Amino acid sequence: MYCNHCGAKNVEGAEFCASCGQALHAAEPGAAPATTPHHFDDTDALAASGAAASVLGHGVGDVAGYMMSKSALDRLETEGQGDSAMADAARTGMTVAQIKIAVGVVGAVIMLIFMLVIWSNANHQMNQFNQQGPSPAYVGSLGSMASHSPH
Repeated sequence: MYCNHCGAKNVEGAEFCASCGQALHAAEPGAAPATTPHHFDDTDALAASGAAASVLGHGVGDVAGYMMSKSALDRLETEGQGDSAMADAARTGMTVAQIKIAVGVVGAVIMLIFMLVIWSNANHQMNQFNQQGPSPAYVGSLGSMASHSPH
């Protein structure tokens, strides 16, 4: 049971709020359940930190932001606050982190392909050099360098 005045959680059946002292009113039979009041706590701090880490982080920060946001969202949903603004912040943090991680993976794959193309080209040229020997221009440049040596 939550206090309608301060949002503090109280034991079921209590008549007064343990935090602010206000009278607690039980829901009338047949009444629609009230939305659980939201109060800022460590779960909210986790959700805000997760969203910030997802936005500002890079690499490991993206993964940490995702994990923090997911943990906060799980807690908020367990506490009946899955429709709160902090739950939305946690969802946003998770989405941002997922996008950044996906972009990072795609970038790493593109870089790996680029490196393989360069390596393959260098390997091909090395094989041609080993089969054909050095070109006359290359041999000529070695001779001109030898003639300029101080020996």
